This record gives sequence, C-alpha cells and structure tokens, in this order.
Amino acid sequence: MAHGVASPARFPRSLFELVERHAKDHPAAVAVEFGDDRLTYAELAARCRRFASQLVDRGVAGGVVAVCVPRGPDLILSVLAVLAADAAYLPLDFDLPPARRRALAVGANAALVVTTSVQA
Repeated sequence: MAHGVASPARFPRSLFELVERHAKDHPAAVAVEFGDDRLTYAELAARCRRFASQLVDRGVAGGVVAVCVPRGPDLILSVLAVLAADAAYLPLDFDLPPARRRALAVGANAALVVTTSVQA
C-alpha cells in the first residue's frame, strides 16, 4: 500500500456487491425508505439476488435491460438486480408515452423491459 491508498481488492466490484456487504454487516438496517415502505439491507439483498437470477435465466447478462418503474423501492430493486445480473440498465421515464418508451427500448436494443403492472 503506497501513500495510504487501499488495495483495490478491498473495494467492491459493483454497487450490488456493496449492498451485499452492508447486508451481511447490518442486515436489519433500513436500506430503502419511501413513504410507508421500508426494506432492510437483508430484504433488499435477498430480493435483488432472486430478481437478478430471473434476469440471468432470461439471458440478459452483457446486454441492456430497460427499467420503467415509478420512483420507489421497486425502482431501486430493479436497477440493482439489473446490475447484479451483469447487464446495463436503460432508465425509461415512467411518465413518457408508451410509444416513446417502446422506441427508446428498441433503439437501445434492450433485451428486456422491466416495468410494473400499472401503466401510465
């Protein structure tokens, strides 16, 4: 270690890895709070792992996944799961007209679009 710089091995390789580390050290700590909705780090990490596994099963690794989810815990979960699945995420504004969202996803060659059952 030169000049007080930590070894790169100590740094997480991804944002999801950072969440996982925190979940291991502080599982009951609140990770996401939005209105009355709260997720602990343990809950967030577990849900992300499950969702990321589903995304990997759909073959998105290395590709682009469009995320069109309103602000809230599900948005955080979706973005983290896409990153954990080794994919890039394309944020799509939930308030855009459906035709515009579709055009953006197609233009980015998104392998999948993550959204909710509630559409604007």
